Amino acid sequence: MKPFPALFLGCILFSLWACGEEDYAPKKYMGLKGKVTSIRDTVYDCTLQGFYPGSGELVAVQTVDFDTEGRVIKTTDCNADSSMVVTTESVYKDDALFSTRVRRCIGEDIFTYTSERISMENGILRYKEDNGTQQWINEVKTTGKYLLEYSEGEYGYTKDESWADNDNNIIKTKYLLVSNEERFADGTDTLETVKKMKYDKEGNVTESVDTGKDKTAVTVYTYHRYDKQGNWTEQRAETDGYFKRQVKRTITYAEDSPGL
Repeated sequence: MKPFPALFLGCILFSLWACGEEDYAPKKYMGLKGKVTSIRDTVYDCTLQGFYPGSGELVAVQTVDFDTEGRVIKTTDCNADSSMVVTTESVYKDDALFSTRVRRCIGEDIFTYTSERISMENGILRYKEDNGTQQWINEVKTTGKYLLEYSEGEYGYTKDESWADNDNNIIKTKYLLVSNEERFADGTDTLETVKKMKYDKEGNVTESVDTGKDKTAVTVYTYHRYDKQGNWTEQRAETDGYFKRQVKRTITYAEDSPGL
């Protein structure tokens, strides 16, 4: 079964390659203006599921590092007291993701997850996944503005689907997990979630609708501060009318970036 690092790979895998004008093409530096060298997001009151309010206290801090092409090569996520730190490092070859290494530290316990490309042909990328106890094959296929990621392990399978608009904003994602582990009374357990997103003319997300089993949550995003480059530095999110999350973003630019 696909382990936790899938959450970190989703954004990376959609930016594998672009074969033509009609294909999805990743936005350099996440679409930010100027020559970005680093990003740090400080996240307040963030809930993982997106359906429930949080405590209103600092929950997590994320840092993002890029290569010269604007691709994410390293992210570090840690919770407020640093009792859990997750580091994700990515390597690219042939204009596509080649390998990923995730290191998750919880107290003194360390968990490692690796993914390495083993083939690339006919628009399909195949990766060998390893979480330390299991190994399996993950397939990624991009067709135009659509991406399908599928993996099957000993206890079931997962399927991730993503769709982008003509501006290469991801407007819909769908995640399906089917598990046949013995602990389920009927032998199987199915989790399916769908997320739809809307954007403004600058490419900033303005609304997302998360739909799960018997649950739907609408999150509205607003932007309150911008830097000299015109990139937002403070974002606020409200879910179903209550405050959900505030993000304060610090962006570092190269000295020769326009406007500095």
